[in-house]
Amino acid sequence: MHAISPAHPGLPALFDTPYLNFVVTAMGAGNSPALAWVDDTHSPTSAFIWDKSHSLYFGGDAHNQSFTDILRDYLVNSLIPEAKRRELGILKLYLANDDWRTETAAWLPNTSLQERARGLYRLDHSATVTQLPNLPPQMELRLIDEALLQNRKLTGMSAVIEEIESCWTSLEHFVDQAFGYCVSDDTDGVISWCTAEYFSPGVCGIGIKTLEPYQQRGLATLTASAFTQHATRLGWQVNWDCWLNNTPSIRVAEKVGFEKINDYRVGIVVLE
Repeated sequence: MHAISPAHPGLPALFDTPYLNFVVTAMGAGNSPALAWVDDTHSPTSAFIWDKSHSLYFGGDAHNQSFTDILRDYLVNSLIPEAKRRELGILKLYLANDDWRTETAAWLPNTSLQERARGLYRLDHSATVTQLPNLPPQMELRLIDEALLQNRKLTGMSAVIEEIESCWTSLEHFVDQAFGYCVSDDTDGVISWCTAEYFSPGVCGIGIKTLEPYQQRGLATLTASAFTQHATRLGWQVNWDCWLNNTPSIRVAEKVGFEKINDYRVGIVVLE
């Protein structure tokens, strides 16, 4: 098992499913955090990627015995203990094919392993563009750009920055290549936001959140609409990935013009 740069040109082909390829491509572009290993640095056929946090990615040939033996040892004896020390709580196993599902399940007999369903949605640029609704006087829709991110005195901005930094290799990369939208309130500061993540040229995913006291007021739809309209003007392909039991997220995605591409399953390792 050989450590390589996430920019290795052979990696995307080993994660050729729609829900993984754009993520791995963003890692290769140097925009999303990642550590990567393969069986062969010249012509890889099996690969493993860790985003340095909760997500593990398994791609290529799951029956490559020399690779999987070393990977199993690293996962069980190094990565999982480190994740426990960091109190990550869970690990998410993203699998490029069903063979990896059987393989990884056999590695973790003493760990609480579950499966949950996710769905990938993609923006339909031909969808009807609706006018953004008016906000109450105390609220404002704002572009998340360098000037706004530098306003550290704005309540809630630290949470936005924390989310961006968890998905990008640096805040500077986000400012240079991407954008987001947020709604701020005169009293509570930033209360809802939608940002680009897993970005490579012309392609991105979406990170979206509304603070609980302000949910069910249409703010997620507003920020997502502003984001997708901006992305459409730029000609970007935009992906929306969420748990299938997250009905509010799916409702917002469909409302602003996303269509389902496919469902898939993610392994959840509960770290006890």
